[in-house]
Amino acid sequence: MGYPPHIPLHQLAPDHILNLLSTMRGKGLSENTLLHAYVLLRQSLKHAVQWGKLASNPCDRVQRPRAKRTEMKTLGTDAIDTFFQAIEPSEYANVYRAVFFTGARRSEILALRWPQVDLEDRSISIVGGLHRIEGRGLVVLDTKTQKSRRRIPIPQTVLNILRSIKGRQIELAELTLGHPWNSEGYAFSRSDGSAMSPDAVTHDFTKRMRAVGIEGIHLHSLHHGFASLLLAQGEHPKVVQDLLGHSNVAITMDTYSHVLPGLKDAAIGEFAARFAGSYNHS
Repeated sequence: MGYPPHIPLHQLAPDHILNLLSTMRGKGLSENTLLHAYVLLRQSLKHAVQWGKLASNPCDRVQRPRAKRTEMKTLGTDAIDTFFQAIEPSEYANVYRAVFFTGARRSEILALRWPQVDLEDRSISIVGGLHRIEGRGLVVLDTKTQKSRRRIPIPQTVLNILRSIKGRQIELAELTLGHPWNSEGYAFSRSDGSAMSPDAVTHDFTKRMRAVGIEGIHLHSLHHGFASLLLAQGEHPKVVQDLLGHSNVAITMDTYSHVLPGLKDAAIGEFAARFAGSYNHS
């Protein structure tokens, strides 16, 4: 998606954005696709404002497309062992493990650089996402909101993965290629240190899930599964909100409302069991 070639950047107006969205709708593209395009364009124009190329962001005066909310299918606990076996041979296996155990999005994990990894503090800092933009290639864009910039504690599993990756990168750079290790580079990268292709990662994941009969599960399902499992085990929604980077807890509760009925049933059951002995029915 690019700007219309006959419109200079400094002349770009809200009407042009509206026409673009209208054209995309006319081609039968979904509201989810429109929202994704809008978010990327708005973020790109935000940089243009910061660089002094635009006085203001025209996307700020255009109503954000409303994506249709559908309940995301997540990995059932009975399929988790199969999932880990299926990803084992993949060159992207560590990316999948990192998404599974942290709840971070694909774009956030692929954008992660070593300065944002604190092995002593056992945490990673999410500051942006890796996206492919037409005409620019792979670009790391800032997170959509300030709340999306967040620190995520990492479990021992992810800590071990990152330590292993760092060791291999240092060995490859210094012993094999003969140059210093790039301490500013991507934590999850190709063998030459460049960024992994988000599309290639997603394609590989989908192929491996289908091969073992896990249908309807996408890479983003791991992000949703992380949140659903935390809520199902009784974690406070505010904690889940902070880990996912939602701007407010209402978004978290709305997105994962399908988990709430089970939580309410469990809460009532625990409450009744706790005080049942104090009530004597005659």
